[in-house]
Amino acid sequence: MSKQLIRHQHSIVLDADAETVWALACAVPRYPEWVGVTLEMLECGNRAATGATYAERTRVFGPITTVGHWTIVRCDDIALIQRHDCRDEPGPVKEMWLEMQVIADGAQTRFELHIGCRVTAGPLTRPLAKALSRKLRTGNDENVRHFAALAESAIRRG
Repeated sequence: MSKQLIRHQHSIVLDADAETVWALACAVPRYPEWVGVTLEMLECGNRAATGATYAERTRVFGPITTVGHWTIVRCDDIALIQRHDCRDEPGPVKEMWLEMQVIADGAQTRFELHIGCRVTAGPLTRPLAKALSRKLRTGNDENVRHFAALAESAIRRG
């Protein structure tokens, strides 16, 4: 069976303290505000925590949606890093994950968002992975910019 791994990383530097940025990264119910494909959170707690689970309805293509069930496998409040895994994606996308890291640098903070998945679609794996990779790269970049706008808004509000 043919498999292809896709990974993308984007980061942005914010004029914000690490605590504010981390609080937003941990606010699971707010993901639809900055994650472009997330339409709504169906089941989630208020804050990311190791072992917590959540479900989200996401846009796949046009009007087609799906529900992903995620597990937060790591949420380290000291290292300011999270990893979320989704292993029940329908169709050819398998083992999707995302990682967020917040890195303080003086008065500024860098937010990093990594996303990846494995694609398995038999003879269609390579062309499907190529198309999905483009979509994930663009979407991840947009997500980081939307996250930055929310964080900067939170700073302005105090």
